[in-house]
Amino acid sequence: MLSLAIGLPIVCLIPWKMNGLFEYLTGSLNELCFSMLKEKKTAIMEKEDNHFDVLSLLIKSNNFSDEAIKDQLLTLLAAGHETTASSLTWACYLLTKHPEIQAKLREEITEALPEDLNNDRAVDLAGILEQLPYLNGIMYETLRLYPTVIVYITQ
Repeated sequence: MLSLAIGLPIVCLIPWKMNGLFEYLTGSLNELCFSMLKEKKTAIMEKEDNHFDVLSLLIKSNNFSDEAIKDQLLTLLAAGHETTASSLTWACYLLTKHPEIQAKLREEITEALPEDLNNDRAVDLAGILEQLPYLNGIMYETLRLYPTVIVYITQ
């Protein structure tokens, strides 16, 4: 139900008792996400964080506002992890079945990324990865073969 309220703001206009609960829960989730973001930023600033996780990458890229990062965290917390995990699992499976494609992909990624990702300069990692045609082709083909969400439209 919460994902419905987050995904469809018009639901909040329906006069029912759940609106108060939705408001409370979304407020709590927003606070949780901003708290996680603040803690991670502090750890990064104090050089106590050398993890390679999604939140660290979003912060270190300097391409996203706190609000945008919070929205990404909400997506991952509320619903976005399952489809992403499924897609990546299928992509890994397909790459193990086709080692020649895996080698070509590894070469493309290695050539595109800076040698030292852990230094202090901002790296637009998302921008770099979006520009890799072979990587994008592999992901599109994975989603074609193993769609995470199947939609049937009837008239």
